[in-house]
Amino acid sequence: MPRKTIQRSTVVLLFGALMVSSFGFGHFQSTSQYRERISALQDSLILTRQSLEANRLKLRGSMDTVTFTSYNPVEGQTDDTPFTTASGSTVDGWTLALSRDMLRPHNFEAEYSYGDTVYAIIPLVVRDTMNKRYARSADILSFSYEVSKWLGRREGYIVKASEIK
Repeated sequence: MPRKTIQRSTVVLLFGALMVSSFGFGHFQSTSQYRERISALQDSLILTRQSLEANRLKLRGSMDTVTFTSYNPVEGQTDDTPFTTASGSTVDGWTLALSRDMLRPHNFEAEYSYGDTVYAIIPLVVRDTMNKRYARSADILSFSYEVSKWLGRREGYIVKASEIK
């Protein structure tokens, strides 16, 4: 997908994947508790959108359009070291894997590097990469299979934190 250039005065809605795994879903016992928390998070997205519009968030650079998915730290979805990312760090609830075409270690023209903080509603840290068959994609780490399944595939935007005033 093409890179979208944003004018300084443009209001930017950072719609992305819900980073629900980082909000403490591990202690919920039932699907209804997940749904209640997801509903609360959806309400907070509305507030986030209103806040962004009210504060007229401005960018110095550009915004990337990507396809968001979610993955779990298990061998069937990663390599044989599911708790160690491609950057060598240990996974946490803020881990984001970008496709190789977007990462400087794999593409010298790419804008993103391991350790960069990007925004997709909330800050996420780039610590991992995706299989080389993916392009213009971002994979959010989730410790819950149910949450990953609920997130599914969504179009969204990411912005490097250093580009936000």
